[in-house]
Amino acid sequence: MIRKNIVIYLLVAALLPALAISLPSSKAYAKDGRNAAFAAGLAAGAIGGAALASSNRPRHWRPAPPPPRHHWRPAPPPPPRYYRPPPPPRYYARPAPWSRAWFDYCYSRYRSFDPRTGYYTTYSGYQRFCR
Repeated sequence: MIRKNIVIYLLVAALLPALAISLPSSKAYAKDGRNAAFAAGLAAGAIGGAALASSNRPRHWRPAPPPPRHHWRPAPPPPPRYYRPPPPPRYYARPAPWSRAWFDYCYSRYRSFDPRTGYYTTYSGYQRFCR
């Protein structure tokens, strides 16, 4: 605020001598003093404007609106990692009949396996014992 007032006063102080030098001295150029009156009015207006601008009256201003909260969307979380399910167990040797491993093997290999009898039905309709 004080810096602004100093700048205005310095500007007015620089304008007044420039206006005084530019005024014509003879009446032939001044046209009966009209130009001198114009320059004096301009100087008086500049001084009055500076005085009004530097007065200590309260300035009414509205604060800037707050910035928007989220003008961008946050990045979505990364997708969960996909782990391939483990492959089904491979049986290299056949398990012994009527054991728990044998039931699991036959039940997972043949859809028509009957655990009560140990037989499964082939596509041609025959009954075979699961080995």
